[in-house]
Amino acid sequence: MVDASVAAKWFTKEEHSEKAVALLESGHSLHVPDYFHLEMDSIIVKWIRRTLISREEGNAIRTALERLPLLAHPVGSFRKPAFDLAAGTRVSIYDCVYLALAIALKSRMITSDHRLLSSLKGTGMEDYAVGLTDLSLSRAE
Repeated sequence: MVDASVAAKWFTKEEHSEKAVALLESGHSLHVPDYFHLEMDSIIVKWIRRTLISREEGNAIRTALERLPLLAHPVGSFRKPAFDLAAGTRVSIYDCVYLALAIALKSRMITSDHRLLSSLKGTGMEDYAVGLTDLSLSRAE
């Protein structure tokens, strides 16, 4: 599963964008909470406001995101475990939804948010998240 910090790299030329694109093209199933597209809309709007991209480019990115084979999961199923995780850590409720989903899927969230990864140290949750730069990619069978 991927968070928006990784997905944003699919559409920009920034550090580790190549690895994010390789993940997208790896054939692995990519899971997201159903508010993922709203998170991405927020990022795209920031890019437009900062004049990094045009509104037309933003709409093209939104269309491309809709076409990606992402498996969206209803956030309602993860509200309680996410709340419990957030209340017991210094991690945002939004990031804890990703963590709760990762736990439910017996998987890991892939993120490029180094602050999040640091916040997880010593919480017992560090096994459910991996940094994009630490990810070892192999093609899915």
